[in-house]
Amino acid sequence: MQTSDRKVQLTGCLSLLGGTLLFLNACGPTEQGPSAPPPPPVTVATPEVRQVTEWLDFTGTTAGVQTANMIPRVSGHIVKIAFEEGSVVDEGQLLYEIDPRTYQAEVDQAVATLAARVAEMDLAKVVLQRVEDAHEKGGTSEIEVLEHQAKRDQAVATVAMAQASLDAAQLDLDFTKISAPFKGRIALTNADVGNLVGPMSPEPLATIIQIQPIHAYFTMSEQDLVKIMGKARSTGQPIKDNPDPTEVHLAIGAGGEYVHEGIFDFASNTIDPNTGTILLRSSYPNENLALLPGLFVRLRTALGDETSALLVPDQALGADQRGRFLYTITEENLVEYRHVAIGQLVDGMRVILEGITEQDRVVVEGMMRCRPGLSVNPSMISSTPDSEEAHSEADS
Repeated sequence: MQTSDRKVQLTGCLSLLGGTLLFLNACGPTEQGPSAPPPPPVTVATPEVRQVTEWLDFTGTTAGVQTANMIPRVSGHIVKIAFEEGSVVDEGQLLYEIDPRTYQAEVDQAVATLAARVAEMDLAKVVLQRVEDAHEKGGTSEIEVLEHQAKRDQAVATVAMAQASLDAAQLDLDFTKISAPFKGRIALTNADVGNLVGPMSPEPLATIIQIQPIHAYFTMSEQDLVKIMGKARSTGQPIKDNPDPTEVHLAIGAGGEYVHEGIFDFASNTIDPNTGTILLRSSYPNENLALLPGLFVRLRTALGDETSALLVPDQALGADQRGRFLYTITEENLVEYRHVAIGQLVDGMRVILEGITEQDRVVVEGMMRCRPGLSVNPSMISSTPDSEEAHSEADS
């Protein structure tokens, strides 16, 4: 009897415990799945509409207009060097003087020889005149007249020879003074006072380069040339052999400003088939002598007048196998991929030729968080690349 009562009590306790557990489970919180993340924030801006000039950019090197190697025309010892190395010398300025004494003696000898030949010629002329007078009176034969005419002609020829010898000797004497053929900057001297020099010397005495004005040589691709010619035809401009002067702006080095203004003045008459480029040249006054031959320079020239263009910060552009692209945001705040054609860089802004409109919202910060079709949380800023708001969004 007691055993049955205990079974009843145990069963009741288990039932009560089970009910308690069911009640606790029913009153506890229900289990839920992970919540979706919020849309990532991005910074967007509409393209800036601006009047811009389309430029063609090149790289090139500077070169002197003229280069002259000072090579002596006569042999002798240098007795004078009349310039400062590295200085600018004027046209006609004395540079070197070779010992002139030997050549002065040759000139003096040629002068004396010429005087003797002139005296002989004068005598031959006087004798011929008397023979001709005698012949008219029948006192001499005609053959004697002809003989004296020949002597007169020989004397005239010897005078001419003596004069030529004097001229040659005078030239040699003049060549002992070596002067600058034009105004330019002279390099180091390769000979000192006392050195024996001559036409067969192994190196020039010095080199002069004219740098006022100075030239810049560069090449243009065949594609750019076709582009220029096509634009000229589309605007009705004739393609002339001697086109109107075109300004070409020059900057020194990789980061310099285009402060030197020059004029395009030469184009080669053929395109190099190996490189597909044509050689061009521009000229610069170089009044302050800031440009030296051999400089690496950047050049640009305007391709027509200003036109309206769409610009976006250059940092907004991405690149893939198709080329350059932008991310834009739709009205539903969804990311959209846009393949674009780009133009030149203007003050940190990139010209967009095709692919967007001025109403599009372009992602300028947060590109790494974007993918086509993704919902985002855009915030609008100015398209200026130095915008403080843009930087604050980037930092966040």
